[in-house]
Parts: sequence; structure tokens; C-alpha cells
Amino acid sequence: RRVHGLFGAPGSGKGTIAKWLREDFKLTHVSTGDLLRAAMQKPEFLATPAGQRIQATLKSGGLVDDATIIEIVRKETSSISRLLLDGFPRTHAQALALEQSRPIDLVLQINVPHEEIVNRIKGRWFHPGSGRIYHSTFTPPKVPGRDDVTGEPLIV
Repeated sequence: RRVHGLFGAPGSGKGTIAKWLREDFKLTHVSTGDLLRAAMQKPEFLATPAGQRIQATLKSGGLVDDATIIEIVRKETSSISRLLLDGFPRTHAQALALEQSRPIDLVLQINVPHEEIVNRIKGRWFHPGSGRIYHSTFTPPKVPGRDDVTGEPLIV
């Protein structure tokens, strides 16, 4: 049971690098952001107290509490043998919980200059229903402002 961690600021390229690592090393990529976005699309989850609490926290721009994130990650990763974690752990409490259940074998820290991250984020387009990310320069949508798969509007 191998666990690898991928760390870096938003816009540093974690998603792109995770895709390469997933393909080249046959890892299962688990992003806490993706897990939370997927949960927010499930009406049955949103009907629960935990779902309502998480939704309110995310809408307010806050961070989901450690205990909730730890539980979500444990539940989603318990049966995965070759795991690439993205966005977890973010806090000391999360790191301790991970170390107790599944020690990390390798960590990759991505360092990108602040100005470059700003330029990358400025050109981002986001599809809220799927989490797909586009960039006006690097990976533009086929039709500006529209998701390639659904044709739905993108958020800048």
C-alpha cells in the first residue's frame, strides 16, 4: 500500500503533474477538491447535516474542518493500494491522522514563482458541474466560455 503526496499552491500545476504520474506509475489520484466538488453534486449528500455544513462552509469561502476532511479521505481511499494524494494533508492534524493510518512514502513539492501562479490563475476557466479546468492560453475550450463536453457556460 503505497501513498504519495503532491503539494503546491493553486495554479502550480498539481493537476497536470498528477495526470502524468497517474498514467506513468498507475496511481489512483485523489484530490480533496475533486472529492468535495463531487459530494456537492449529490442531492442525497446535501440532504445530510454534514453535507449542509460543508456546503455552507464552501459557499462562505471557508475551509472544511479537519475532522470532516480526514473522514472523507479515509472513506474514499481505504481500498486504494497505489494512492496519489492532492490537497491532503493541508494541516498538522490531517498529517498526523494520515501518518497513523497510511504513512506517506514520497512527497513531491511544486514550487512556482508567485507571478507565474497569478498569470496561470488569471486565464483559468472552470466548469462547475464537472470540475474541468481550461486556460485561455494553455488549454482553451473549443468554444470560448463553453465546456467542451456539455457546452454549458464556464466560470472565469
